[in-house]
Amino acid sequence: MEEKSDAFIVTVGGIGTFEEFFEILTLRSLDRHKKPIAILNTNGYYDHLVQFLQNGVKENFLKKENLDLFFVSDNEKEILSYIENFSDDEDKITKTRFV
Repeated sequence: MEEKSDAFIVTVGGIGTFEEFFEILTLRSLDRHKKPIAILNTNGYYDHLVQFLQNGVKENFLKKENLDLFFVSDNEKEILSYIENFSDDEDKITKTRFV
Protein backbone atom coordinates (compact mmCIF):
# COMPACT_ATOMS: atom_id res chain seq x y z
CA MET A 1 0.00 0.00 0.00
CA GLU A 2 2.76 2.42 0.93
CA GLU A 3 4.52 2.25 -2.44
CA LYS A 4 1.40 2.27 -4.62
CA SER A 5 -0.38 5.18 -2.93
CA ASP A 6 0.01 8.89 -3.58
CA ALA A 7 -1.88 9.82 -0.39
CA PHE A 8 -3.74 8.21 2.49
CA ILE A 9 -7.27 9.02 3.64
CA VAL A 10 -8.46 7.33 6.80
CA THR A 11 -12.22 6.85 6.96
CA VAL A 12 -14.43 5.31 9.63
CA GLY A 13 -13.27 1.77 10.30
CA GLY A 14 -12.23 -0.80 12.83
CA ILE A 15 -9.05 -2.35 14.12
CA GLY A 16 -7.62 -2.91 10.63
CA THR A 17 -8.09 0.75 9.78
CA PHE A 18 -6.36 1.76 13.02
CA GLU A 19 -3.47 -0.59 12.26
CA GLU A 20 -3.03 0.81 8.75
CA PHE A 21 -3.19 4.39 10.02
CA PHE A 22 -0.54 3.82 12.68
CA GLU A 23 1.67 1.90 10.26
CA ILE A 24 1.61 4.66 7.65
CA LEU A 25 2.02 7.33 10.34
CA THR A 26 5.01 5.49 11.79
CA LEU A 27 6.60 5.18 8.35
CA ARG A 28 6.10 8.88 7.76
CA SER A 29 7.66 9.73 11.13
CA LEU A 30 10.66 7.61 10.13
CA ASP A 31 10.91 9.46 6.77
CA ARG A 32 10.07 6.31 4.81
CA HIS A 33 7.58 8.38 2.81
CA LYS A 34 6.47 12.00 2.54
CA LYS A 35 2.91 11.47 1.36
CA PRO A 36 -0.10 13.24 2.83
CA ILE A 37 -2.15 11.49 5.51
CA ALA A 38 -5.66 12.74 6.20
CA ILE A 39 -8.34 11.55 8.59
CA LEU A 40 -11.94 12.09 7.58
CA ASN A 41 -13.50 12.55 11.01
CA THR A 42 -17.11 11.66 10.18
CA ASN A 43 -19.49 12.52 13.04
CA GLY A 44 -16.50 12.95 15.38
CA TYR A 45 -15.59 9.27 15.09
CA TYR A 46 -11.87 9.98 15.53
CA ASP A 47 -12.17 12.67 18.24
CA HIS A 48 -11.00 10.29 20.96
CA LEU A 49 -8.12 9.01 18.84
CA VAL A 50 -6.92 12.57 18.30
CA GLN A 51 -7.26 13.28 22.04
CA PHE A 52 -5.30 10.09 22.75
CA LEU A 53 -2.46 11.26 20.50
CA GLN A 54 -2.53 14.74 22.03
CA ASN A 55 -2.31 13.14 25.46
CA GLY A 56 0.73 11.17 24.26
CA VAL A 57 2.41 14.50 23.54
CA LYS A 58 1.32 15.95 26.89
CA GLU A 59 2.75 12.91 28.71
CA ASN A 60 6.02 13.13 26.68
CA PHE A 61 5.57 9.80 24.89
CA LEU A 62 5.12 11.44 21.48
CA LYS A 63 6.80 14.42 19.90
CA LYS A 64 4.53 17.34 19.02
CA GLU A 65 5.87 17.07 15.48
CA ASN A 66 4.09 13.72 15.18
CA LEU A 67 0.78 15.58 15.25
CA ASP A 68 1.93 17.63 12.26
CA LEU A 69 2.24 14.52 10.11
CA PHE A 70 -1.49 14.19 9.44
CA PHE A 71 -4.54 16.36 8.82
CA VAL A 72 -7.96 15.90 10.42
CA SER A 73 -11.25 17.28 9.15
CA ASP A 74 -14.90 16.33 8.98
CA ASN A 75 -15.18 17.96 5.57
CA GLU A 76 -14.44 15.96 2.43
CA LYS A 77 -13.59 19.08 0.40
CA GLU A 78 -11.02 20.16 3.00
CA ILE A 79 -9.48 16.69 2.92
CA LEU A 80 -9.18 16.78 -0.88
CA SER A 81 -7.82 20.34 -0.81
CA TYR A 82 -5.21 19.32 1.76
CA ILE A 83 -4.09 16.43 -0.43
CA GLU A 84 -4.11 18.44 -3.66
CA ASN A 85 -2.08 21.26 -2.08
CA PHE A 86 0.22 19.07 -0.03
CA SER A 87 3.92 19.88 -0.12
CA ASP A 88 6.58 17.61 1.30
CA ASP A 89 9.11 20.44 1.58
CA GLU A 90 11.10 20.17 4.78
CA ASP A 91 10.75 23.92 5.32
CA LYS A 92 6.96 23.84 5.10
CA ILE A 93 5.34 22.24 8.13
CA THR A 94 1.72 21.27 7.57
CA LYS A 95 -0.25 22.01 10.70
CA THR A 96 -2.79 19.51 11.90
CA ARG A 97 -6.28 20.89 11.95
CA PHE A 98 -8.72 19.38 14.37
CA VAL A 99 -12.33 20.15 13.52
